[in-house]
Amino acid sequence: MSLEIISIGGIDILAQMFNAIAAITSNASFFHLMGAAEIIGVATCVLRYVQRHDLKDLGKWLIFFVFINGILLTPKVDLLFTDKIYTTKVKKVDNVPVGIAAPFYIFSLGGNALAEMYDKFLAQPNDVRYTNTGMLFGQRLLDSSFNMIPKDARFQANMANFVESCVVPDVEINNKYTYRDIFESKDIARFFFNPSFSPSEARTMFYTGANNSREYITCKAGTPKLKADLDNMIAKAKQVRKSSLASVSKSNDGSYKVLGYSPNMYDIPEDMTSQVHFYLMGSSKSATDIYKQNILVNKLRRDFQFVPAAFDGTSDMVGNAAEQAQMKWRLANLASYQVASKTLPALYTVFSALLVGIFPIIILAMFVTELTGSIIKSYMGFLFSLMLYPVLFAIFNSIVNVLTHQTLAGEDFTISNADTIRSNLADIGATAGYLMMSIPFISFGLIKGLGQAVSSAGSYLGSALSSATSAESSQVSTGNYNYGNMQVENVNGFKTDLNRSFRSGVSSMQRANGATEIQNADGSLSYDAGTSLSKLPFLVNWSQ
Repeated sequence: MSLEIISIGGIDILAQMFNAIAAITSNASFFHLMGAAEIIGVATCVLRYVQRHDLKDLGKWLIFFVFINGILLTPKVDLLFTDKIYTTKVKKVDNVPVGIAAPFYIFSLGGNALAEMYDKFLAQPNDVRYTNTGMLFGQRLLDSSFNMIPKDARFQANMANFVESCVVPDVEINNKYTYRDIFESKDIARFFFNPSFSPSEARTMFYTGANNSREYITCKAGTPKLKADLDNMIAKAKQVRKSSLASVSKSNDGSYKVLGYSPNMYDIPEDMTSQVHFYLMGSSKSATDIYKQNILVNKLRRDFQFVPAAFDGTSDMVGNAAEQAQMKWRLANLASYQVASKTLPALYTVFSALLVGIFPIIILAMFVTELTGSIIKSYMGFLFSLMLYPVLFAIFNSIVNVLTHQTLAGEDFTISNADTIRSNLADIGATAGYLMMSIPFISFGLIKGLGQAVSSAGSYLGSALSSATSAESSQVSTGNYNYGNMQVENVNGFKTDLNRSFRSGVSSMQRANGATEIQNADGSLSYDAGTSLSKLPFLVNWSQ
């Protein structure tokens, strides 16, 4: 008989721990320890009888003795481990005591069955369900897509030349279109590379060919070449995707089960990419169009950096203290999101392995009847709290999916709103981070008291907001503002002190001989030779 144990990552750790328990409980040393524990248990019962003259204590000990040996340790079963994340991994462990195998089988099966039930009735699409693709897969897929960049260095160089030599002159000189037309374009590839674009035949650009040969061609001749390069780059990515889809399995209902925690856009099936974008952003584009648009948006944002600010035009800041406090809170919770999305499944595995590992110690302690009840209660309570992890993962995953859908639905990723979309996704990630970090509080709180656990989780958010807000409010109240406070190569300028001392345009440089050369604002030069003279350990004063 084999029982199936479902894990959330860490299948190797659990299999190794169960193997160790199977070996320990079959070892003669463990039986010697059990004999010592039984003697201690009998001695305790005798002491209790002397004090109370009640045979019930001895009867209880006999019942627990039969229960431990006849039910928990003697029957053996085989375990089959499957992983919700790495679905290609399967492990088997033989001759595991039923006392540790049965509770884990029941709770792991129950937790995952409840998670699948919640996923089903919360009416989430298959590609964003926790039980299909993992925790917050849709949000991580969007984040990955929003940061796509061309992998071909030759294409990057050619696009930079195209923007500098063709696009900017068409905007600044010919007024054929405006920067706003480019920034708000929902299909930049069609905007630049369709036949009606008609780029200039008079202006020229440098184009690097496949064999690294440089051509000096017209913008009109370069446009189809760039289009072909982009199509080839997407086609190569498709080939790479086909060879790397071993990490993705398709279930009977047509949905996918994805492995790992950090989805790579080039490793995800195209229909999954388009369906996730359709649900979370309301985009009806194909995966190929999504790849092209996001690659060109990120590429052109870099190429247009030298153009005077026509980007995203963020509205005027209202409430400087609130803005800075919100940013600090967002960064803190984004860090929590990144940590929680990877560490919570690992925490689930570590706690499960811990409960398995201490099973022999629990067995030995149960021979003391005064400890048996509290041990069983604490052990099963902790195990029950672990069963709730998959359920809470599914619930919070659904909450964040709906929040993402409400926030980003109807948005198209363009140069104009790239910052806004990323900011909104960051806010959602911050919320998700807080929710995920509260899972251990809530799951264990259902055993010890839910109200207290939720209160503890809420105090975490209040403390984070209070600390960030109070710090920024104190700065604003005293007129001390800091925006973009960055130091690069230790450059200082426009220094003014209370003595009305002002210096401008003075440049100093140390020469090879140690002397300091000073160039004044009017261009004149002066030298300070004091720094080039040796300072001896004694003073020669010729006037004395």
